[in-house]
Amino acid sequence: MVAIESVRQLQNTKLIRVSEGRPIGSSFRHQAFVPDIRFAIFGPEYSWRHARVNVAGFADGSLIPTDRFATADQLNASPFAWSGVQDVKPFLKRQVLTRRYDAYIVQTPEMANALKRVVGRKPTFVVPNVVGNIFSHPDQWTAVHLPDRDPGELRLFYPANGYPHKNHRFLPELCQIFTANFHRRLRIITTLTEPECEELFPSKPKSIINVGRVPASQCAYLHSTSDGMVFPSLNETFSSAPIEALQIGKPVFAFDFPFNRNTLGPNCYYCKPQDAKAFSAVLARVLLGDTHHESQILAGRKWVRDIGTGTSQARSYFEILRQLSAEEKA
Repeated sequence: MVAIESVRQLQNTKLIRVSEGRPIGSSFRHQAFVPDIRFAIFGPEYSWRHARVNVAGFADGSLIPTDRFATADQLNASPFAWSGVQDVKPFLKRQVLTRRYDAYIVQTPEMANALKRVVGRKPTFVVPNVVGNIFSHPDQWTAVHLPDRDPGELRLFYPANGYPHKNHRFLPELCQIFTANFHRRLRIITTLTEPECEELFPSKPKSIINVGRVPASQCAYLHSTSDGMVFPSLNETFSSAPIEALQIGKPVFAFDFPFNRNTLGPNCYYCKPQDAKAFSAVLARVLLGDTHHESQILAGRKWVRDIGTGTSQARSYFEILRQLSAEEKA
């Protein structure tokens, strides 16, 4: 209802088309109309303009070079570039981003500042990501078959696609060092496609349990059966996985970057970036020392509640669309 009521309040706007898919796909089908506003929630879509005002929910972190990893050109040499089209060159993607969109919505202030360096003075808005309702309803979770645990084995969950900045290659080293130093087996559950897994882990390390893509109901289950969530990402745009872990009551372990502190505040165990030995020491302190207590779980859930709900997020989106609509009509 919030979406319908908000659309009605958009004065002088005939139609809003909301696109909530990954780039490519249905966006290339023939358009029988030209809407006033088009909002790609998980964008950008690397295609032609579809509306008088085009808004991108920016989720392509590979286009934003930082000193935390290789240049955007190097990142997009991977076969798992976010565009979904393997032969699209990075500079062409950035041209699409800057020329075909009129405004952008991101999740964190840090990403907004980084994106502004690419798109210039075009409007950039911040709307935090939220946790879906299913993560609060265990009766709706769906079990996933997993191998039996060895005695004393610890498991962490990392739900992420195989994009370069997700930094999956850090995981086997982390597991190896943790086991060597603390004499407990550590394994990590991933959600990669088979091609992604083969590309990232050609030696098929036993420390990785890959379950493939999973829906939200199974993602929640995997959070609940793990000892915590590991988040070695080097750059983020739209990930809700860490706050989903907080909602389920699991500790989150992540690199100490501003985008993580913006998203998680004090509700995370921060680790020195790309330092597997230091990261493993933090894991041992928390997981072997049993230092993650009920008060921290409750604080994490309160943090998630304070971020907002799907309804409040939708209202924020439509308020932005209302503003852009009024400016376009003026």
